[in-house]
Amino acid sequence: MTRWTLTLQPHPFQRIDASTLRRSWLADKTQAQIEKSTLVADGMPVPFGDLFRILVNESETDEIIIEGDAERCDGLGALHDRGVFRVLGHVGDYAGASLRGGTLLIGGSAGHFVGAPLASRKSGMSRATIEITGDAGDYVGHRMRRGTIVIAGSAGTHLASSMVAGTIAVGSDIGHQPCIGMRRGTVFLPGASTASLFDSKLTFSAPFDYDASFLSLYQSPMMRRVLHPLIDNVVKRIRADRSVGGQGEILTISQQS
Repeated sequence: MTRWTLTLQPHPFQRIDASTLRRSWLADKTQAQIEKSTLVADGMPVPFGDLFRILVNESETDEIIIEGDAERCDGLGALHDRGVFRVLGHVGDYAGASLRGGTLLIGGSAGHFVGAPLASRKSGMSRATIEITGDAGDYVGHRMRRGTIVIAGSAGTHLASSMVAGTIAVGSDIGHQPCIGMRRGTVFLPGASTASLFDSKLTFSAPFDYDASFLSLYQSPMMRRVLHPLIDNVVKRIRADRSVGGQGEILTISQQS
């Protein structure tokens, strides 16, 4: 097994497409080959070694570690398949896009389209886990098929739009129009105002009391922290989106309005 530590170097670029940076891409290359490979930055091919300093070590598990401010790097963790992909700060858009396995850990905030489809693909993440210690932007979990996304902070608009299945938990507030076109799956919103769920949501059910005793079964420390307010309060359940079958569920706290 291998650990790749990639330290982002100072650069003048506005956006870097890092969607090709994944375990399977790194595993079949030597360090010299990685450094000579290219990423696209502001529409131009740039040598990988000009953007990242690379350190390769043996490890008990496959792990990719990104050090430095990666807020302008899009697609980090896209199509990741196994092991841990760890970012020690902020990331750009499309983090964990079309994720297939393993765990993506983001030690800061993320941009838009977390776990959404990558490029022309029709499906978002299909399994695995994404944990974000900060906030996330719009369209988190768009077209998500399976897996788990946990956000300790807030999320933007159109959370879980066209979600097919899976689990999303958001610790703080969310933007407008969540769960539009949600077919199945579960969205935990212990910190969100229920008002944000009902701006013209005629296709959502009315909230009803729900026994959520199963919440204590979650083992992830971050998930347990995010869900803690639900465990200590009366939980309301909302079914959505009835325009596409209404098999999804939203769990929130009854006291909020």
